[in-house]
Parts: sequence; structure tokens; C-alpha cells
Amino acid sequence: MIYQYKHYIPVIDPKAFVHPQATIIGNVIIGPDVYIGAGAVLRGDFGQIILDRGSNVQENCTVHMFPGMVVHIKEAAHVGHGAVIHGAMIGNNSLIGMNAVVMDEVVIGDECIVGALSFIKARSKIPNRSLVVGHPAKIIKQVSNDMLKWKTEGTKIYQNLAKICLHELIPCQALQKVPSDRKIQVSDYKPFKRKYNLPVDYTKLNRAERRAVREQYIEEQENLCYFCGFSLAHEAPRHIVSKPIDWDLFPKNFLTAPIHLQHNHTTGMTEGAVHNYCNAVMWQYNKR
Repeated sequence: MIYQYKHYIPVIDPKAFVHPQATIIGNVIIGPDVYIGAGAVLRGDFGQIILDRGSNVQENCTVHMFPGMVVHIKEAAHVGHGAVIHGAMIGNNSLIGMNAVVMDEVVIGDECIVGALSFIKARSKIPNRSLVVGHPAKIIKQVSNDMLKWKTEGTKIYQNLAKICLHELIPCQALQKVPSDRKIQVSDYKPFKRKYNLPVDYTKLNRAERRAVREQYIEEQENLCYFCGFSLAHEAPRHIVSKPIDWDLFPKNFLTAPIHLQHNHTTGMTEGAVHNYCNAVMWQYNKR
């Protein structure tokens, strides 16, 4: 549904696709090759919403702002299902994961990836090519070339979907049974493939490989410690640090690195990224 608000009428490029069950209100400007999914609500009543060429706002997203603010979703930006963008700017070719919340006056740089369910607090500034995860969100690493390529290819699918839906999304009555000649949908699209299929055998990794595996665990754990569940961006919590540790059991440089790659000493398999103190506690008290 498209609604005028006061004297503001939405502007939608003829090459954009807006699902009939999306709601577009007021001062909203939608550029070419944009895809707006069913159930999305873009409320341009308190301020302006701009969607540049090739961006997408998927099903059940909400885009809004405080009075007088502007939301700008730049070229090829990708807003996943159920996300909330409130008074923020999303940079060129960036991805906002499903059900993430991006608050007021946040500026997401170009080519960033924000993980699903992340919460980015108001007035945060996220530099270009940042991978951001967590609640509250933290920058955990730079977006790699492989990750950016995967993101860009995924957004192209939605740009093409906008073109298809303009002509081939047709209201209809449901069938009562499956036709015998119905074909299975196929695609050459591949989900992002990580370098390592975790867990891996710790004993077979060199130092550089162990570092890479640790970084992959940090990303998959959304920057939370495998053992205590607290953020790896900070020191281990007090109840862990206060435990008596026999430091004669450990190398002298054991605490130099704040985050360790934990592995099971019985099986040799990696388990996750942990605080250095958590690693010590797991080994001394749990013999792992």
C-alpha cells in the first residue's frame, strides 16, 4: 500500500519492485532496481527515507526515524528479513543481517556486514569493510574479499528478483494438488563457504592455521566466549578470574594473547574461542 502523508507522496522508480503487501508512507524515495518485500514498512512521516539503486529491504523490515532525521540506504545495500533501521545510514554494498536492529544516527560504512540479530546502539560509527556481530554489536574483523564477493552476488539475486517480480509476480488462486509436471527450482548460487569445517584437529594445524581457525570461531560465536558466554572484546568475568590457578602448569607467555583457541586434550579437536583465563580454568579444573 502506498500512502500520501500530508503533502508528501512517495516516489518510486518504475524499475523498482514494491510488493503490494509492503507499506510505503510519505517522504520515501525509491530508486531503480530496488526490491521491497512483503510486510516491509517504510514510514516517511517524521523524516525522509532514501533507497539508492539496487538496494533491497526484505520481508517484515521496519524503516523509520525520529522527527527531522533521514534514513539513507545506499547503492546495493542489503537489509535482511525482519531487520529494523531507525534513523540510520547504511553504506554502499553493505549487508544488514536478519532481525538486526540499527539505531538512530548510526553510520554503517561501505561494504560492511552486520550479523543476524545484532544490535547497533545509537550514534555508532562503523568503518568501511567491518564485520559486526553481537548484542551490543562489536567489530570483530575486516570483511574479506571472499565474504564481500559472496555478499555482492547475493544482492545481485535480489536486483534480478526485482526485475522478475515486475512482470512475473501475479496474484492467483491456489491449486488443490501439485501438478505432475511441476519442476524443482535449481540454482548455481552457493552459500558462503568458510575456510574450515569446524571442529578441526588442533594437532594438525600450524600457527597461522590456528590463528585463522580461532578467528572463524570468534565470528561464528558472535564474539562470545565458548566457555563463559561473555564478550571476547573484554576480559573474562570476575567469577572466572577469581578462581585459583596453578600457573606452574602453563607456559610463561600463556596470558599474552587475550583470546585462545580451545581444544579438547583427549580428542585433539578444536572446541571454540575462549578468554585466556577461561582456557586455564578449563584445563586445570576440567582437564580439557
